[in-house]
Amino acid sequence: MTPLLNSWIAPTLHGAIASRVFDTLLGVEPRDFSAEALAGVRAQRAREEEGRQWLAEQIATRREPAHQLAAHAGVYDDSLYGPIRVWLERGKLAMQLARGEIADLTPHDGDSLFVNWRDPVFHEMLATHVTFVPDAGGRMARPLMPIARDTVTCRPFGALIPGRGNQAPPARGDVTLV
Repeated sequence: MTPLLNSWIAPTLHGAIASRVFDTLLGVEPRDFSAEALAGVRAQRAREEEGRQWLAEQIATRREPAHQLAAHAGVYDDSLYGPIRVWLERGKLAMQLARGEIADLTPHDGDSLFVNWRDPVFHEMLATHVTFVPDAGGRMARPLMPIARDTVTCRPFGALIPGRGNQAPPARGDVTLV
């Protein structure tokens, strides 16, 4: 007998089924691995929901940024993700990651801002924040942002990056950079 599952939607179920098969083959007292896995999944979902609620509360509690919002606007470049644009849109900051996904930025603490992806899948999977690091003169020199297991470490666009040249990426037609 070989149990086959074509979904990873319940990743612990594979191990539960395999463990039950081994218990049966080895003649040991069977355990309800499926129930144990289900309890773990429910606990994980509860922790995730608590995290989402905390994040929503933090976003709703708007804080004043350390610098004017316009100071964060610009085009930055990351060696992995490419150009990252930050602009003012209706009095709030927005960010576009590598000519793709767009997020609204909400001030959190000093020059750190919550990243609220407009795409619900990105919002669910990649909750993060961005911290802008000023240079010696106080200008926003680069954003730092953890995304999954990567850390986006940008530099202002125009700083030489080997193999990239110094041409600015084409601007989107529906936003205005400040």
